[in-house]
Amino acid sequence: MDTLDFSMKKMTENRSQSSQSAELSNNGLILSDILLPVELIQRILCYIDADTVLNCQLVCKQWNEIIMDYVWRKKAEIKTGCKIPMDIDLKSRDFYSICANNLFDRNLVKNHSGEDAFKHWQITQNRGNRWAIECPPIGAPSLPSEPEFENKQHCFVTSYGECCKNYTVDLIKEGFTANILDHLQPSIKISEWYSCRYDCPAEYTVQVYLLSQSDVQINDFTFEDVLEGDRQNIWFNVKHEFKNYGQGIKKIHFVHRGRDRRFWRGHYGTKMAGACVNVNVPDAFKKLN
Repeated sequence: MDTLDFSMKKMTENRSQSSQSAELSNNGLILSDILLPVELIQRILCYIDADTVLNCQLVCKQWNEIIMDYVWRKKAEIKTGCKIPMDIDLKSRDFYSICANNLFDRNLVKNHSGEDAFKHWQITQNRGNRWAIECPPIGAPSLPSEPEFENKQHCFVTSYGECCKNYTVDLIKEGFTANILDHLQPSIKISEWYSCRYDCPAEYTVQVYLLSQSDVQINDFTFEDVLEGDRQNIWFNVKHEFKNYGQGIKKIHFVHRGRDRRFWRGHYGTKMAGACVNVNVPDAFKKLN
């Protein structure tokens, strides 16, 4: 083989290798012989559901890199309406949880006012004439015009003996990851409306516990009130916000109790409605204008 033939052979081999390299680098970007811009694929993937994106990571190495490097973070920003700074240490599992679940700014208490009787609640004390549901509230004003009530008028009502029940929010079952809870420490807001009849004073207590997976208490809040005199026949709203509560929380245990103060037969005790446990968008996320 002369020098010219040898040179031509090497040029052909180099051209073939370059072509193969280009094909590999464009793998996942070619559709019907059309080379799609990476930005277009990114945008499409940002607007499909999280489980489909998870499957798309298996298409090829190129798609996996696009999704891991850009798509998960962008989808989470779209979901929360916030900018997530690059220095926040979130894993792909955390981003998936944010994208796949409605984690933030929603009431995690189901059946918060008794529309479904006592479903989801655990009654621990049921004295006097026991817990009951009223719709509308008897001997008290209508419930406030707040969005959580959806123009409905259900409320829980207690009797002359101690009435107590609780609700447990399992944050992991709701879709939160340990990393989101431990490192981002999103604030947790709790609230409830309470009242009593115009003709009978009553007592009200709410206790909220932040618990570990094994029910070890990490943080807590207690509020007590006596409704009598000019404080009867009025709806009050108790609120509390947990911040910097520490690592390890997996559950939120909401307990409320009440009774009337005259020991009248029937349901003359405290009324409760709109129990709310709300995990806020983390402060580290920056709200988009």
